[in-house]
Amino acid sequence: DNQQKKQYDWLKPYQFKTEILNLAKIAEQKKPKVVLEIGTSTGGTLFIWSRLATTDAHLISIDLPGGENDWAYPAWKEAFYEKFASKSQKIDLIRADSQQNETLENLKKIMNGKEVDFLFIDADHSYEGVKKDYELYSPLVKKGGVIAFHDIVKFPDYTHVNVKQLWDEAKVGKEYKEFIENKDQLWGGIGVIFV
Repeated sequence: DNQQKKQYDWLKPYQFKTEILNLAKIAEQKKPKVVLEIGTSTGGTLFIWSRLATTDAHLISIDLPGGENDWAYPAWKEAFYEKFASKSQKIDLIRADSQQNETLENLKKIMNGKEVDFLFIDADHSYEGVKKDYELYSPLVKKGGVIAFHDIVKFPDYTHVNVKQLWDEAKVGKEYKEFIENKDQLWGGIGVIFV
């Protein structure tokens, strides 16, 4: 019904449908056991990964504490996001700045020697910010794993979003795919590197 739809609208991922479906197909094929998401926001993509990962997967989200920016989720959503895990899955929500070395060290303790199968980067969209996230977390991805970036298209200059520049550098010499719904779109696009 309409009221129920309204309640779940805020869980919807901020993605073009065809782009996220293509990435979801890759996640479904890979069946990741360890998923790391940098930037969770409304939780839509975290929910998707929880359904496509193995039944005993470890899902980890790194996001700023609520109130730090317009995209960070409020503290009350933590209990809701933890319920995304099936009976044998585990979800850890790290509420910290992904670009701090102490956040990386905390993550390594939580992972306890495990490697990442699926890394989704959708946090700081400045060139410097996404580059830092890539440099810090891509070394944790195992051979055969996947690194995905959101918002790889050229944004208008006034937005200061420049994931495209990092994406154009990161994909050089690697096996990759790009999912862009429309060549004239001014946001979105998903880039995938196969490690």
